[in-house]
Amino acid sequence: MRRVISILVQLAVAGVLLGTLVTAVLFAGRLTVLRWELDLPAYTHEIGEYRDTWMETRDGVRLSTQVILPEGEGPFPTIVLRSPYNVFRAVTIFCEVFARYGYACVHQDVRGRLTSEGEWSPLLNERNDGLDLLDWLREQPFQNGRWALWGMSYLAGVQWAIADRLPPEVKTMVSMVFSVESYDVAYEGGLFRPNVFAAWAALMPERGMAFWNGLRYARLIRHRPAREGDEAHLGLEIPWYRSWVEHERPSDPSWNTPDFLEFHASPTQVEVPVLMFAGYFDFFVHGQLRDFARLKTRPESKLVVGPWNHLQRSAADIPLPEDFDFGGQWGLFLDWLGHHLKDEPLDQSLGVISSYDVGAGGWRERAEFPPIPDRRQRFHLVELDRADCAGRGPRGEGELRVENPFPEDAAVDYVYDPDDPAPSLGGAAALSFAFRTFPDSVEPGARVQEPPCARDDILTFVSKPLPAATHMVGRPSAHLRVSSDAEDTAFGFELMVQTPDDPRWIHVREAYSRLSFRFGPDREAAYTPGEVVALDLEGWPIEWTLPAGARLRLDVRSASFPLYAAHPNRPGRWSAVFEAKTARQSLHPGSWLDLPVRSGDVSVLSGADLATVPPAMACKFEVDVSGTPEVIVDKAQKMIIDAGGSFSGDTAEGNYKVKLPVGSVEGKYTVSGSKIGFEITKKPMLVPCSAIESFLRDRLKSA
Repeated sequence: MRRVISILVQLAVAGVLLGTLVTAVLFAGRLTVLRWELDLPAYTHEIGEYRDTWMETRDGVRLSTQVILPEGEGPFPTIVLRSPYNVFRAVTIFCEVFARYGYACVHQDVRGRLTSEGEWSPLLNERNDGLDLLDWLREQPFQNGRWALWGMSYLAGVQWAIADRLPPEVKTMVSMVFSVESYDVAYEGGLFRPNVFAAWAALMPERGMAFWNGLRYARLIRHRPAREGDEAHLGLEIPWYRSWVEHERPSDPSWNTPDFLEFHASPTQVEVPVLMFAGYFDFFVHGQLRDFARLKTRPESKLVVGPWNHLQRSAADIPLPEDFDFGGQWGLFLDWLGHHLKDEPLDQSLGVISSYDVGAGGWRERAEFPPIPDRRQRFHLVELDRADCAGRGPRGEGELRVENPFPEDAAVDYVYDPDDPAPSLGGAAALSFAFRTFPDSVEPGARVQEPPCARDDILTFVSKPLPAATHMVGRPSAHLRVSSDAEDTAFGFELMVQTPDDPRWIHVREAYSRLSFRFGPDREAAYTPGEVVALDLEGWPIEWTLPAGARLRLDVRSASFPLYAAHPNRPGRWSAVFEAKTARQSLHPGSWLDLPVRSGDVSVLSGADLATVPPAMACKFEVDVSGTPEVIVDKAQKMIIDAGGSFSGDTAEGNYKVKLPVGSVEGKYTVSGSKIGFEITKKPMLVPCSAIESFLRDRLKSA
């Protein structure tokens, strides 16, 4: 028995040692693993030095500041990050990656978070603290006076907090999944987004990050009155969360402080080019489109909108050909930073919005997004009685009909219970999924939906197969004629598509509103029970080519919980309601769905095509090769042919093309004296011009 125990102990010790060794190896190789995972370009530098220090703000608060330098002689171009999230060094690793590409990186914990001193309130102190950091950075010998601000979500928010007062050393900003449209991010149609902001409050009630608060969050989003949920379930009053919950109108004080107004105006004041990334299935996407439309430096800037969630990863239950999510984004912004901080050629277009077409499986580039539609395809909601899933309808599906509806349709009813709201499946206004420890987490995106009549409180309408492919780009909208026996309530729609080769219903877009907000958030109006009113709802923009034979489905419902707060069916401020009640909801004839349609548009591009070199900014360089023009061209031709490429031309000029595993390099050459000049007109986004130039120089000079 003792021998058995001894063996077990030895095995346990060996297991611990092995686990420790594996963890150490993985930690040591984390940057290599990350490069493989994200398919990043080869690193160009080793990490040289880590420095942990304190920076004192103008009011004496000390902020924890980390500097990571590349190996070699400085000074270096510098990337600046400020974050409230550096748990398990999650943000530090980004700085380490930048150092591996030859940038100094400065990362700071924002005031009141993690190891920094002071008290935190979202974005309240980021203006002064951010400007203080830039003043401090100017005095540091490791930087060369060329800086960029970089980050996603809150790390982008701190950039916009100072964007109108940047010093000349800041040459560009890279801002991802964030918008300054604060009210429109928190509310839609007067309905709060609990899966975003209640989840965030539960994650960050104090200095650290409370990943164990998932069950408390689940109770928080169901608590009435909502304005007291923080103290009841998180154990403390969170002033900033209460302010957002209680201020449901854009005219309320929370959204009109001088700080918020300056913050909202920052895109119109910024003086540097901005590279922005947005996701169709992220809660910031609509605001980001509006931010880019107002951007002062728009001609020198760029916005990329992909089929991504808030983590900037692909979000769909269907294939997304040519999507490149977070790894491909690194390729684009490394190219961007190399241009603005190192004077490298820029391998992407400027002044455009690159948008992913979900149905076509590729990218389109335009000056405007969404573009003005050529027409709006209308589908009338008819055969309302068949949409009744409570047992009275003959099949549970009304019809989306292109032709004029029959006038004899009668209204159809359903009962909405705020204590048993229809659940969310897919969509855009989700955040708690990112925490993984929180229940009630909705996977955002183009997700599979339940079949019609899965619940009695949803009305479903289905179209006939589309006779031809339909290029939908813009904001799908619904005009609903509705009534209720409540003094206030909510209605919404969910749009889905079913393709000929896939029987599943896939979520496309959604929109919801309270009846009291039917004229807009700034024109709140009382509702009289039983009154038939028009409710016009618009989903967020998306681009989706629907194939011939596809069918559309529109569900009319009163809840999508927890993406939207379940309205209690009582008038007044929803956050003050103690007790909800059920309501009988009615949909009346004269309702319709409108799709924004383009008949002819710009061509679909591959992901690699987004890095096609604009002619005005092509990679150009010369190599001095000893010999006559005939000898120089022979060497160049042999080099290209040996690499499996094609070469055509004479001793003066010509063309070449070389295929790589990740795309191809194409361009022109010219010969003058003992020099051959190369112009690269197309290349993979992940291969920098400098790498191609180095390769060609070495090969030609050794030939």
